[in-house]
Amino acid sequence: MCHFKAGQGPQGSLRGVSSGRDGCPTKRTVHHCIKRYYAFKVKHADMYDGLLPSTERNIFQQNILTVQPNRDQLGRRILIIELGKKWKTSEVCLDEVFKGCVLFLEAAMLEPETQDSVPLRIKNIHIVNQPYIFKMVFALFKPFLREKLRNRIIFHGTDRKSLHQYMSPKNLPECYGGTLDLPRIDGKQWLELLEKCDEEFI
Repeated sequence: MCHFKAGQGPQGSLRGVSSGRDGCPTKRTVHHCIKRYYAFKVKHADMYDGLLPSTERNIFQQNILTVQPNRDQLGRRILIIELGKKWKTSEVCLDEVFKGCVLFLEAAMLEPETQDSVPLRIKNIHIVNQPYIFKMVFALFKPFLREKLRNRIIFHGTDRKSLHQYMSPKNLPECYGGTLDLPRIDGKQWLELLEKCDEEFI
């Protein structure tokens, strides 16, 4: 199974996206996922219309989104979303965070290795370093989430062993209890790269 795994760091969430069962989606599954994907884009046209890296510079300049240069032990991409102290809500809104995530997901689909696993879908959301109050607030919203999504949200807090049950520490930076020693690619570097692919997002 091939996932696009996203994460929040050091305080945040890890989102996973996968293909069909056993990495071999059926034609029916592919068709259904593509229909849902484009229906979602139409329904939320205010978010998707004109969505390009060059029009969303602020979210990258804020440096709260990045993708690890490596994949995890199962070949999945790791997107880190830092919505803790680094998130200056007066300078970047939640809609911009969402758009930045979408741009990263769609950029991932341009990679040959990821194209083998299209269509993408959310598989898991791993929450790490969350304050206690977060779980209390989440409990209020949980009944409004679909059961499938509720079951895919996993809270780890500061328990790195819990997180490592899903992702090998060999593929995680030190702040997640990992041993990976690779330089972080910051938001401005990603923006520079993604802007070169603007036409691919049209």
